[in-house]
Amino acid sequence: MTLLRISFATVLVLMAISSLRADDAGIPMRCRPKEAMDDPKCADILDARFKERNLRLNVQDRAANAELKAHILATRTRSGDTIADTLSYAAKRIPFVVNGWRFVYARSGSEYVVLEYNNKPVNRSNDDELEALSFFDYDLEADPLFSLQNSFATDFVVWKVSGTDFIPWGEYANMLALSPPAFVYAVNHGRKGFEDSGYDDALHRDFSFLAKLDADTGKLSDYVDPSSPGLEMYWNVVDGYVVKSDDGVCPPKKVGLFTIRGPNCEIRAAAARDISGKVLPFKVIRAIRNHGYVDKMVEAYVSISVDGGTPGDWMATAVYVAQHSIVRDVTFSKVDVLVANPWADFPPLHSKWLAEVYYAPNPSRSPWKEQWSIFSADRAGTLADIEFDKLSDELIDETPDPDLRQKKADTAAKKIVVQKYSLPKDWQSARDLGLNGQYHDHDHIHISPVSGIDASISALMDCLNTDKGNALITGCVPPRQ
Repeated sequence: MTLLRISFATVLVLMAISSLRADDAGIPMRCRPKEAMDDPKCADILDARFKERNLRLNVQDRAANAELKAHILATRTRSGDTIADTLSYAAKRIPFVVNGWRFVYARSGSEYVVLEYNNKPVNRSNDDELEALSFFDYDLEADPLFSLQNSFATDFVVWKVSGTDFIPWGEYANMLALSPPAFVYAVNHGRKGFEDSGYDDALHRDFSFLAKLDADTGKLSDYVDPSSPGLEMYWNVVDGYVVKSDDGVCPPKKVGLFTIRGPNCEIRAAAARDISGKVLPFKVIRAIRNHGYVDKMVEAYVSISVDGGTPGDWMATAVYVAQHSIVRDVTFSKVDVLVANPWADFPPLHSKWLAEVYYAPNPSRSPWKEQWSIFSADRAGTLADIEFDKLSDELIDETPDPDLRQKKADTAAKKIVVQKYSLPKDWQSARDLGLNGQYHDHDHIHISPVSGIDASISALMDCLNTDKGNALITGCVPPRQ
């Protein structure tokens, strides 16, 4: 039996079947690209379609799915144990309860089989179950940054199924393919840090199962010491066991069927790519000190607008402003760089966004652990794009059907925008606007010598240093629209 068939993991399983159905024709085109998951106008449509599709197809495929479940349970791991045996083994070693098998149908046509587990029985309604699994509707397997292939989803084991082949889709499914001890180790390790999770520190330190992982030409333990500082061992569905190192090194060593390398190498390489930019003159839209956080943490929230520039310029401007926003009692800052527009920083922001930066000189004095988080857009939206988004929100009526409701609003918004900006009748709002999801390493953002921004910085300092406001928020805010 091949490795692919062996990896019918125990715990939550996701599988996609090759008899793929066509993309859901009931979803408007603007709600189909991956960026739509951040578009609030599409949320109702996607949610309604996801639930209707899954309720209908689960009834239709009930018999086939029952056979699929039986096939998975009978599949043997590399150690010779069946998946059913492994689930029983896990229940004896750690708090482990299978809460159900779910068959999830994504809008792309992929089908996922989800074996859901927890440390205790969990009862949920049909609606709640579908809500919890709706993230499978977004084709994350095709996204190099958020891919389920290179990650784990606690309480789920994931397989992608193509025809009769079952492909492990994440850490848990792959560890299950190896042996019961490997699977139990993965589940236990995934619970670390969660209260009342059943995490067993002694079990976490037991790496003895690694010595038994024969990879044809050698044992993985001959090449990797998972207890070494700075290293994290976990399973990658595509390339086998991988090493994640703090320095981002991705060794291309091949060990039998396995490739030992770091996960998401391309993404991490992009984050470390040198980017140069200049700080652009900016207009302050909003600059406040927010005292509404616990433990006396204080946020500087700043939104600014700029004209022109490149992604490097937008990131450089955001980084520079974030650093200069740490004034008085501020402990961390967030900066949004937006396209200059008449509607300030009021929602929707998607077409306005150029860059976003979080900065905490001391991360322990902020809500997050990282000192920097830096994101940018690939290109700027036009005023037509921005106004179209605004109007298609405002023109939503009470039409019961969510598809028709959004279609009517989009049609009315397009008509207004095309006329106002003298656009061609076949004009369409751009789809690739907004932050692209690629993070960037601060050490690789190179800012050109700063000049011509004295007036901008002066306006920023005036806002952040003022005591105008109330006990929670002081600073400058745009007039309500």
